[in-house]
Amino acid sequence: MQTIVWAVGSNTFIAAGIAAFAFAIARLNRRPALAHVLWLLVIVKLLTPPLWRVEVVTEKPAVPEATPAAPAAAPVAVAVPRMTAPPRVAPKASPTVLPARAPMKNQRRWSWQSIVVSSWASIAAAWIATAMWRTWRFERLLLRTRSIDNPWAEDVARIANRFGLRRIPQTFISNAAGISPMLLSFGRRVQLVLPAPLMESLDRQQRESVIAHELAHLKRGDHRVRLFELLATASLWWHPLLWVARRGLHEAEEQCCDAIVVATLPENRRQYADALVDAMAWIGNARTSSIPAAASGMGRTQHLRRRLTMIVSGTPKESLSWSAKTCVVVTVATLPISMARGQVKAQPPAARTPHVSAEVATVASQPVAPAPDDATRKALEALIDTALDQNPDVARAASDAILRFGPRAVPALVDAMQRQRTAAVAQSLLVTIGNDAVPPLVQSLQSPQPATRERSLMALCDLLDRAISPPNQGFPTAPGMAPGPMGEAPGQSDPPAFVPPAATELAGKLLSPAMTAVKDQNVAVRLAAMKLLARIADADPNVSIVPACVAALKDDESQVRSGAAYILSRLQGLAIDAVGALASAVADPDANVRVSALSALEAIGSDASDAMGAVTVALKDPNESVRLAAAKTLGAMQGPPAPPPGA
Repeated sequence: MQTIVWAVGSNTFIAAGIAAFAFAIARLNRRPALAHVLWLLVIVKLLTPPLWRVEVVTEKPAVPEATPAAPAAAPVAVAVPRMTAPPRVAPKASPTVLPARAPMKNQRRWSWQSIVVSSWASIAAAWIATAMWRTWRFERLLLRTRSIDNPWAEDVARIANRFGLRRIPQTFISNAAGISPMLLSFGRRVQLVLPAPLMESLDRQQRESVIAHELAHLKRGDHRVRLFELLATASLWWHPLLWVARRGLHEAEEQCCDAIVVATLPENRRQYADALVDAMAWIGNARTSSIPAAASGMGRTQHLRRRLTMIVSGTPKESLSWSAKTCVVVTVATLPISMARGQVKAQPPAARTPHVSAEVATVASQPVAPAPDDATRKALEALIDTALDQNPDVARAASDAILRFGPRAVPALVDAMQRQRTAAVAQSLLVTIGNDAVPPLVQSLQSPQPATRERSLMALCDLLDRAISPPNQGFPTAPGMAPGPMGEAPGQSDPPAFVPPAATELAGKLLSPAMTAVKDQNVAVRLAAMKLLARIADADPNVSIVPACVAALKDDESQVRSGAAYILSRLQGLAIDAVGALASAVADPDANVRVSALSALEAIGSDASDAMGAVTVALKDPNESVRLAAAKTLGAMQGPPAPPPGA
């Protein structure tokens, strides 16, 4: 939803610039054709999806620039500015309030996004239905007041031939009062409507001018513009710039038709001006709603003075000049452009090189096994495919053979991880190889494929898991324990009591890549990065991951926000700097995020007393799990439980 709002705002900004140009052209009163095209492009721009993105600066860098580090042996992942919001994914279980996620009986079924979309669709459908009903009612009025005789058929045919029209429109002569001469089309043959009382009050030259004006609409194809305008209004009925563009479009359209009439019937210039005055007087104060949305009439009374001045004393241009066509081409080129949010790229003044932290440089610069020769690589590729054999003995033998290659198998396994078919077995074997796979996996975080970045993060997470709890140690398990919100297996939701020093060292090396991946533009990659941060916090709670978690609490994806709060709950008192952000997350639209934030505040305890007001409000939340978490959090804020009497 945030991306949609940004796209609409970007389109509005560019369309407003085109509208200002069109308004200035319209005031010159000599370029109605150019003004008409520009107003039409304003509506088209409002409907155009963003195809080409131009980055604009909207915020400062999240991480301050540091001094240049030692040159890395290979490029590493750099934070990518968020362009578009990724698709929403289904929420997972809530964190540590309950061992297994309690069912949320009172969960809200309607979010504000769904209410907005439903309201927009309902009003759009009502707009189209109203336009169709008004057109049908007007056609019924024409049938009731239709005159059988058509004394002006020869005039219509003669002027149509003069305009070069292939088909003469069907003419309706109506005796109804207050009807303007108009061209009507709504999915059927074009109809020319002429009010008999008005036409009979005009002389021959004036009648020819009125007929020529309506046929000029047909020559220009304005009846097709009416249908496009109707659909655009149904889609953007809420946008004020659309209504401004419609008004300017109609005014320019009438002036273009005036220019065509003056150019085709120059001898009737004066009579045409008198006919416009008589037509406006005939229409009088008739409501605009009496004219169907798919009709092109004689225009508004408010614009009459400008039109008369142009007709009597001006020399209006009925077509676009070469300079005007060039202007239109330049304007059309801006239609698919949309501004995208970006960040200031802080770079040293001497050399523009990406910022690389010392930890990432250390990991990337570790010695990597030399690339295998062609024969070895082909053998490894064949073994990786064989590791997927349907026969389990064959697959096991292939996997054992790959492991015997040791570090030489790492490049081939990293390449195999980029293919969907072999990704799982390659990831498993890389984890088995151990620390030799860490530098290539960190380097693969710069892959343009989101799936590869996600699998690399998951492999690094598995490597850290093995370092925290070697295979012969194992995680403590609890019977019936549900998977945790960050995807842990049963028993992994609590860190082990003893962490080997090697795991702490590896966690420090992986901290910077994980914090960089938290800003990835892909949801799955950000979730994998949050899981890696959770395991880093288990290996070394003193690492500085609180700023990254606070930033993730504002993520577009609810699961990322929930995971950030969950990690802060694991840090307990070390997350005191995140109390303010957690207090804001207590009012998050997603119930799982609210529960996770309350659990984090509960883990912080009495040091989170500044958030007591937000937690108190949560006691009235419609979700029972949120209310339960709020009650526990308020109790934890008062300190440890009092000893029982007599203890």
